[in-house]
Amino acid sequence: LQYTSAVRNDSVSVTQLQEFRTQILTLLENPPEITAHVNKLSFAQCTFLLSVYWLETLRVQHSPEPSLQPILEYLVDRALITDKSGMWLCVAAVADRVFTMFLESMSRKPKDEMRERELEDHAVFLLVNFNHVHKQIRRLADKYLSGLVDKFPHILWNSTVLCRMLDMLHVLSSYLELDPNDPTPRLEVPSTPYSIQLMDTLEARESIVNDYAARCCGIIQEAMKWAPNATRSHLQDYLNEMVNSGQWDTETFSNKRVNIQSTVLNSTLDKQRGGQSAPLFVCSVSKRAKFAGQVAGMLQGPLDEEIITNKLIENIEKACLERNNIAFHDALWQATALLTSTEGMNRKLLHVVAWSQVELFTAEAMYTAVQCWQWLISARPCLELVWLEEMVTAWQYTFDKRLGLFSMEHEEVSPLAAYEGCVLEPNPPFVKPHDIWIQFLYELVETAKYSSREKVDMLVSLLHRSLPMCVGGKEARLNRHIAAAAPRFRLLSCALSLLQSDVLPRSLSKNVLRERVYSACLDHFCTGFRNPTQSPQQLSEDIVALLKFWQTMHSDKKYLMASVIGDFDVNGSMETASQTFTTTSLGTSVGTDPYLRPNSASGWINTVPLSASTNTLSKRSARTKRQPNTGDLFVKDYIKKRNLILDLLAVEIDLMITWYNPTARAELHFPG
Repeated sequence: LQYTSAVRNDSVSVTQLQEFRTQILTLLENPPEITAHVNKLSFAQCTFLLSVYWLETLRVQHSPEPSLQPILEYLVDRALITDKSGMWLCVAAVADRVFTMFLESMSRKPKDEMRERELEDHAVFLLVNFNHVHKQIRRLADKYLSGLVDKFPHILWNSTVLCRMLDMLHVLSSYLELDPNDPTPRLEVPSTPYSIQLMDTLEARESIVNDYAARCCGIIQEAMKWAPNATRSHLQDYLNEMVNSGQWDTETFSNKRVNIQSTVLNSTLDKQRGGQSAPLFVCSVSKRAKFAGQVAGMLQGPLDEEIITNKLIENIEKACLERNNIAFHDALWQATALLTSTEGMNRKLLHVVAWSQVELFTAEAMYTAVQCWQWLISARPCLELVWLEEMVTAWQYTFDKRLGLFSMEHEEVSPLAAYEGCVLEPNPPFVKPHDIWIQFLYELVETAKYSSREKVDMLVSLLHRSLPMCVGGKEARLNRHIAAAAPRFRLLSCALSLLQSDVLPRSLSKNVLRERVYSACLDHFCTGFRNPTQSPQQLSEDIVALLKFWQTMHSDKKYLMASVIGDFDVNGSMETASQTFTTTSLGTSVGTDPYLRPNSASGWINTVPLSASTNTLSKRSARTKRQPNTGDLFVKDYIKKRNLILDLLAVEIDLMITWYNPTARAELHFPG
């Protein structure tokens, strides 16, 4: 630029040049590390920097597919890296602004599959640059990768990102034994258009690989905090794929490769409770390999795919009729292996995989189903929405048939009123299958709310159908026994997690869901005193679940704002609700529901909470007078209910802790 007549340094005055420098600092938000360099830039350099800024920011803001690759191409330019005037730092500051705009542009996009593919590509691109030969590029890639994960946490447990990350580690570690005197090759990253240039010396190569392995460990450990089951399932699927492809032949492994890759994979096991994570991880990997091999043998045999499908479905149905958990386990794993091994969508087999555990409805069957679902989601993500639709319908079946958590309460004989021939023993509901199912749903909610609006809509529908809006009815839709407390509050935690995020738009549906959550909380305490019947281990897990819900409910106060609670015509809704409230009973779905009592004094309705009596609300003058403060009244009403729920829940937790640890032993203490 110094030799271009259009931007000669002597073509502008000193005042104009200072204005250019001030404009650059203003656009870059005055970063202190480049202020001194910018104040020394010539007119040609200022022109170059402004051109890069406007070109790349406009590209990111208005392109249908914004990308970070163009701005990073400036930064990897050798002339810019070796520049002595600090121009590389200035362009890096421009890249920071471009990256911020890129995050904003991506966050505005709908949460669909197209956005997921773009985020995957950028995460892989940054991981590749994490291994760049220049240290400043590695630092910049690390910085942007952290920013991308902060904005879109679900990248951590994304299957494609995890697999490509481990592929890069596998490729890099495989070249540690090369002779550094040989020509330095470029390593092709599998399943990507990128390549990595190796360093010249063996020490530098080992340093980069060790840094990258540490970064991989950090990513996996953080993913395990957010979505442990999904992350573990993706890694198990990756291990199977690598073993089956022959890339992990033990004869070709060096000690360095084994140490590096085993350290990364072990990062999924170190922090797990109970010390049983390693055997369970290996067991699941071996199961997937075993049943995938069985199905591969079937497909290579004389029978066609349709006959094999019908045979597997017949085996599952037979196991359910015979109440045989072992036969059900093998048949369902084989059916899942067939789904993961074939192209297309076998809707009939998918229906059986999503539904069959309901027919057996045992803890063993539910645990088997959850394991198979995790495998299916990892291996065939294209089937996830259809599978979720079937799974939600299966859940609704348990609600309609009053199974598990939704079963009728059985009256127990009081020891103070015993009679001849009575059975003096507790009669808790069988909720373990639902408990396993809800724990799976909780992680599904936590992962779906960052990535897919379609999944969130289906899960919200499941919650609306599961949580009746009634308190204290004679026939509760959710069992009120203390043994069912943990599944109930885990399910409510799923709903609160969605309500406290920004994934749900402000609408009537969101307000109704919050009302259902608060009603279901209060309804749990509308029963007599009962002692815990769980085993010590199960009781400990239940106490932890209730403590987590207490903390979640305690933090709900900051989400109870007038702008969130009533983003619609409040007065019109209240008037309609008041009229409907006097004529019909409103329940869990459109239509009538006998479980909501019309004569309830608490004013539970299916639109917004009523904090005053219906007689007061029917008076137009009183309603008009209170109109400006209606939103505040709703917030105050919810805060009162929240405080009551916290007090009642604290008493319940104290009872369970006392039952679990009556002598207050220090090793059985619960934090918080």
